[in-house]
Amino acid sequence: MRVTIIGAGKVGSALAIELFYKGYKICGIVDISRAKARKLGKVCDCNEIFSSLTQKTVNNSDLILLSISDDDLSKYHKIVKNINFKGRILSHTSGLLTSEIFKDYNVYRKDSASFHPVQTFPVISYRNNNFLKGIYVGTEGGKSALKVIKGIIRKLGSTEILLSRNKKPLFHLGCVISSNFTVANFYILKEFSRELGISEKKFLNVLNPLFTNTVENINKEGVISTLTGPVVRGDITTIQSHIDLLHGKFPKFVEYYKHSSKILSEISAKKNMRVNIKRILDLLS
Repeated sequence: MRVTIIGAGKVGSALAIELFYKGYKICGIVDISRAKARKLGKVCDCNEIFSSLTQKTVNNSDLILLSISDDDLSKYHKIVKNINFKGRILSHTSGLLTSEIFKDYNVYRKDSASFHPVQTFPVISYRNNNFLKGIYVGTEGGKSALKVIKGIIRKLGSTEILLSRNKKPLFHLGCVISSNFTVANFYILKEFSRELGISEKKFLNVLNPLFTNTVENINKEGVISTLTGPVVRGDITTIQSHIDLLHGKFPKFVEYYKHSSKILSEISAKKNMRVNIKRILDLLS
């Protein structure tokens, strides 16, 4: 199968290289940075490097994969309005947007899909990092396109999770909370490490058993059973102390602490019926 990749960034580069290693022909790479696209092309034996998509490139492809930002994807139909995609499979990697984005493209509905890897891509790939191996990939779209996408996912060594169009944004929100909100927590810890006079790396090493055991316990025991700490114990004095400390040292994190603790209060009410949740919520308000 001949594949053209639009977007040579973190996701697009991983797709190009890993598909190439699985036997797919990367017949075109399109990116506004030709230097970046050319560097990627050397890794996946592709000499057809372009700064914009052409009809000739489409005609030489069986599948066109768009791996560009959501904002760019929403406007991209204006750039390719004169290109005929009929007879080709068209897909994108956005987590939020669905195959409906292709309604303004000259493509059959059955041949359009979305393909969202549930994975973080920390770097642009110029070697096979196997980022797409052993993960889940959220999909939705037309019958013909999904058949092709499902084959790709299987060949990459991953698992498809088929979504309805109206549920896909919620699925993506779950991915964002799982990854990006975790980074927010770690950023707070980074700020704490500086105040403590401990290196960020050292502080995270100290806390590592908490991270790993919490995730393991959630997997084994579930969310509600895993919760520990001052909220589930009803330790009003400790919660007040935390709030006072944040007001003094890190006022920008006070509301974050309060809102997070309100969520933990909801969990606590299901785990420990003896905790005075109203008293905790009054404090947090």
